[in-house]
Amino acid sequence: MTNYSVGENTRCVEVFLDTKRLKRGKQFNRLFAKAHVNSAVVLPIVSCDALKNMTDHDVNRCDNVLLEWMC
Repeated sequence: MTNYSVGENTRCVEVFLDTKRLKRGKQFNRLFAKAHVNSAVVLPIVSCDALKNMTDHDVNRCDNVLLEWMC
């Protein structure tokens, strides 16, 4: 987790940003799922293209956005 201060009272919020927290060579699926399970709140930000890819999903290809959505 990464700490950020927000609001007038500079409240500390722990945020999981995949671009900051996931390291190259690590198992994305497992680490991202673990972060989801351990989170109190999850706020997905999904583009229209990502939604289209989920509806036209190729079962022979791993779609990380679909995996995140399922978690």
